[in-house]
Amino acid sequence: MKNSGYTIFLFLLINPIFTLQARNTISATAILRQIEAGKTVSYENYEIIGNLDLTSIQNRSFSREINNDSTQKIIWNQVKVPLNFQHCIFKGSISGYYLNYRQNIVFRSRFRKPVVFKNCEFQGESSFQNTEFQGKVDFTGAEFKTEALFKNAEFMKETHFQDVHFRGDANFRSVIFKKSASFIGAYFEEEAEFRSAKFHRGANFYKALFMSKALFQSVEFYKAAFFKEAQFKREFDFQGATFNGKEFNP
Repeated sequence: MKNSGYTIFLFLLINPIFTLQARNTISATAILRQIEAGKTVSYENYEIIGNLDLTSIQNRSFSREINNDSTQKIIWNQVKVPLNFQHCIFKGSISGYYLNYRQNIVFRSRFRKPVVFKNCEFQGESSFQNTEFQGKVDFTGAEFKTEALFKNAEFMKETHFQDVHFRGDANFRSVIFKKSASFIGAYFEEEAEFRSAKFHRGANFYKALFMSKALFQSVEFYKAAFFKEAQFKREFDFQGATFNGKEFNP
């Protein structure tokens, strides 16, 4: 028995690929089925295999809006359960938005409960464009390998992006933060765009590192905005930004 155990130990030592394959995995399809069934989603130290397309879930509501003199149908995909992912790796893409040009239909996601992606790694595309987060949101320590797309998203509760590593572009254009938003220690390798964003209850960029362009044109900071010890390695633009209603042009 001792020799058998020693042999297994040597096998794992010289075959690290086998060890990695033994990690817990779950398919994105299985997670989508959980959401549709109304079951709480909670995973730690898992690899999520496949594309997590939240626009495909069948819990839906409908609305319409006039856009460019045409009526656009909006389908809201309702995520009614909490999502809790910690130390997980998303091997495929994750998407909460889809536009069908032919039929002029937009699929958008609405998260009714808290959303947690702490210390997670997003290896594929991440699209939360036009998404509505009604509960608390926590991306603390996450890493985005490609563009992090949050354009036009709306965050209703406290939002945490501290110590997040954005390896691709970070697109927060026209995002609305109803409560406090924390980007403490965030690392932006590529372009960070916050143009026309609205921070209603304070923004904290303490010790944030901007390695490329930092675009804050026309941003509205209704409460305190902290940039103490933040580093801007390339050009930054705050033209037209307002702090507590006062325009700021550095």
